[in-house]
Amino acid sequence: MKTISIITGVKPIAKAVTGTKNATKAKAKATSTVKKAALAICFFMAITMMLCGCQTPPLADGDVGVIFDEELPGTGGYPDDGSDGNLDDGAGGSLYEGPDEYYDDEYGDDGYCDYVIPESGQLLTYWDGQSDLLSFEVMIDEEWYSLPALYSEFAEDGWEIDPSYGGRSLSDRLNPDDTIYVRLMKGDERLLVSFINYGVDVKPLAECMVCGLFSNEYENHETPEVIVPGGITLWAHEDDVLFRYGKPSMIETSNDELRYRYMLTWDSSVDFTFEQDTMRVEQISIRTLFIHEKSEWAGGEAPDILDSYEAPSGLGQSWDNFTANFDGAIYRLPVPISVLMENGWVMMSDGNQLIKGQGRITEFYLRKGYQVFRTTVKNYADTQQPAKYGFITELKYDVTGARIPFEIVEGLDENSSIDDFIKAFGAPFTTNEFGGGAIYYNWAGAHITGGLMVVVDKDSGTINSISLEHMPLDFRG
Repeated sequence: MKTISIITGVKPIAKAVTGTKNATKAKAKATSTVKKAALAICFFMAITMMLCGCQTPPLADGDVGVIFDEELPGTGGYPDDGSDGNLDDGAGGSLYEGPDEYYDDEYGDDGYCDYVIPESGQLLTYWDGQSDLLSFEVMIDEEWYSLPALYSEFAEDGWEIDPSYGGRSLSDRLNPDDTIYVRLMKGDERLLVSFINYGVDVKPLAECMVCGLFSNEYENHETPEVIVPGGITLWAHEDDVLFRYGKPSMIETSNDELRYRYMLTWDSSVDFTFEQDTMRVEQISIRTLFIHEKSEWAGGEAPDILDSYEAPSGLGQSWDNFTANFDGAIYRLPVPISVLMENGWVMMSDGNQLIKGQGRITEFYLRKGYQVFRTTVKNYADTQQPAKYGFITELKYDVTGARIPFEIVEGLDENSSIDDFIKAFGAPFTTNEFGGGAIYYNWAGAHITGGLMVVVDKDSGTINSISLEHMPLDFRG
């Protein structure tokens, strides 16, 4: 029988990882009878140890950090003892309060059961004081996963998306690098997870990966048993977490909760949240946001969405028509790069650099003669495309290198005054001075996807730059 050590209190619990799931879960919420019995045993043992002269001194507040700065022995137990393999620190903080059936005296030579990955059979030992917590491996209801994992792996084990949580379904689409919270269900069990699209194309959830999970008790549903490397699960004590993994990367406190964060990167960590009154784990959360698929464009036809662009017949009546006469040609934003290239513009940036589906590049340079302007290029296709098949979302006039004739509406251009702009469009949404002798006038209003920015020299009143930007979520031609 393959066994693992599970820490829900002080003593490791030998549990089979094959066969059916135990009907009773080991938690720190035992019945009052079990509590009283356990406390009586603890009191009796303490008296016995005192009489034998082998009492373990209690830890004073704040001393845990000092103890765990020392190198931990590999024999199991706390650094001050380690002889019996039990995680009791003498202070009463790690009293196990679980059902008797979870006790098992068949420990290994180091005082603990061996921890075995069920599928591969690879032996993992954690008795040197540093567990491989940041492997992001996790056992859920006796099934082993390595995050990020394909959703299909969960589906094979009986998990499905709970539609009552936000109306999620497998057909929901996710943009590259976007994440979304989804609740999974299996029978009466519920588990909150996060999905991510690590690919370069927009994908349905069914093809995305589970990159994180949040293990905590539900009031009206069963909680699956979640175990992280080292055997820690819900309702383990803070002392057990510190013993297994050492001091956390970050400690956060809020209201009546305490959180220990063990970080690989800023966005990839395992967190333990404790109830401050009991110092037991009430939530385990895992986040993995550091793996990305890489691919190179192998050539191909331009996406059909480029054909959806229709050139305007003339300038609009206001800036929010998003039309402009730019160096003698009238465009409507967003506009394909290919359309500007037809009018003599060339790409200074690499047109073959790849943009993920619905992604963008915020610094892309185009040139005509000796004038160069920087813009943002958006890929409105759902599949990865080279930048040359993208759409420009910003046109700009600037006295520092991009002196390109720029007319917003008829008669209103770079040679106009700011009063002319205010007369045409009304008062700007915001007016700011950021230093440097310039005033920034911004017309945006309710248009969160675009706007008009005019920068005026404070002393001379002349226009330094005009920027018209429009990047709607969806391209409609």
